[in-house]
Amino acid sequence: MYTLTRQDVHGIAVGAVVRRLTPLECERLQGFPDGWTDIIYRGRPAPDGHRYKVLGNSMAVPCMRWIGERIAAADARRNSADEKGTG
Repeated sequence: MYTLTRQDVHGIAVGAVVRRLTPLECERLQGFPDGWTDIIYRGRPAPDGHRYKVLGNSMAVPCMRWIGERIAAADARRNSADEKGTG
């Protein structure tokens, strides 16, 4: 799988070498804006480990949006059926 970088090598695996995704790439994969986890932690920029932990404990924004929209649509259909007396 290729990643978006400005380097000549665009994959996370090149030969037998695999590199770790950056926090920025993880933010993009999760659907967050760039720099979403780049906060000040104890007076300094948050270390990457903390950023990875936050991203690992989060839910992907596009997936959550999709689920929320489907729940809202089902709820609207149910409410419409209840109002018509067919539910």
